[in-house]
Amino acid sequence: HGQYFEPARCDRCRPSVQNSEGSAWLAAGDHERAAVTQLRIKLEQNVPARPLQLFQHKFGGADRCLLCYLRAGDVNLDTDLALARLQQTLNFRAEYALDDDPMSDLEAKLTVHPLRRYWPMEFSGTAPDGCPIQFMRVGAVKPSSLTTAEVELREFVILWCERALELQAASARKAVCKGTYDVYDCTGLSWGQVSDWNALQVLRSCLSLGQAHYPENLCHCYVINAPAFAAVAWQALKLVLNEKTRRKVTISTGIPWALREALGGKEAVQAMLESVPETTA
Repeated sequence: HGQYFEPARCDRCRPSVQNSEGSAWLAAGDHERAAVTQLRIKLEQNVPARPLQLFQHKFGGADRCLLCYLRAGDVNLDTDLALARLQQTLNFRAEYALDDDPMSDLEAKLTVHPLRRYWPMEFSGTAPDGCPIQFMRVGAVKPSSLTTAEVELREFVILWCERALELQAASARKAVCKGTYDVYDCTGLSWGQVSDWNALQVLRSCLSLGQAHYPENLCHCYVINAPAFAAVAWQALKLVLNEKTRRKVTISTGIPWALREALGGKEAVQAMLESVPETTA
């Protein structure tokens, strides 16, 4: 990631006050730091300060936020593209009033949401490297229960992404957080689930939302215990993902060693598996 050095002591160059550790800044390379400096100037000239500050705080600090937008696969340190993406995200956040209540209890909102009972996924702790873990039992998903209420599903997915961002921010304030580990267990997955075109279309929409407004929030995705026909779903889903994100996805017929290492060993994997029951209510 480039050599460490003491950043220049000016308002635009120093680590942000929202991220007192400055870990994201220290882990950045020289070209990335230069791009952050340029992006800060453009944001000051084009974006209202208050909404941006609220969003950056939720991201775990200005440095982490700007670096994630600059590192996005379709941006590649282009400050004009990053500025446009940030403006789109701020409009999106205003539309859904995501920053109107900074003290909002996201966990409580998810718990009482009507679709929660049909969502076999949990935040299953934090890996040794500080990445939050998300685990879903794909085989327990009932597509018809989710896709009949697309507006509600979109709202629920946004809440879920906000909670994932909140957990990343908590880790980022202690050290560098590279995003989440997303683990999808295909045990019990049927061809009927995979071949539900309407469900795939809805899922594609959710993935597009995440990629657009929560860039570089994924450290790695592990699809485990995948049957051969899971490749059909992947071929349809990967079309909405940029190449950088695709490279972060590993599909395995079992549980790969890389996942065990990332989570901290066999016992950590078992704890994750036990965090979500094999069937939904």
